[in-house]
Amino acid sequence: MHSRNDPQTPNRPPHQTVGHTHGGLGGRIRPSLCTQIKDLGTIRLKLLSRRAPISASTVPLLEILDILRDARKVPGANVERVIQEMAKRLTELKPAELKKLQRFALDYYNPGTRALLGTLLSRCQNEVLPALKVSLNPTTRFDMGIDPDEWPESRAWNTR
Repeated sequence: MHSRNDPQTPNRPPHQTVGHTHGGLGGRIRPSLCTQIKDLGTIRLKLLSRRAPISASTVPLLEILDILRDARKVPGANVERVIQEMAKRLTELKPAELKKLQRFALDYYNPGTRALLGTLLSRCQNEVLPALKVSLNPTTRFDMGIDPDEWPESRAWNTR
């Protein structure tokens, strides 16, 4: 094991991510996923690397999914109010954008985010891709802090 000051340790910048080999000997090197935390005084940001394709057209869709993923973590906000605002944003999207949004959720986001997206799409009476529902374990319950009486669609998606 080499220490940081050991002359045999390769000279890498501290921010460089060291990859790992995939598949044993001769495998290609892939960068590890990394998390970076920025402390800006009263605000603390946690930056995660993403593999989702980022372009001018995909940023609004990824923003919606990021907000749904972190709905419970928004400081000083009511979860139901956050998802009501996201439901409004969903009604403004075109059918092709809604399909792309669901594809991103399937490919890059966790089951809780997919379940919440399904709840909102059902609420807005938008078409839901069958793969979105199938991607969820039917026995898993997602505690999102929403009232099932206020959001009856949440029962079908196991979100509370």
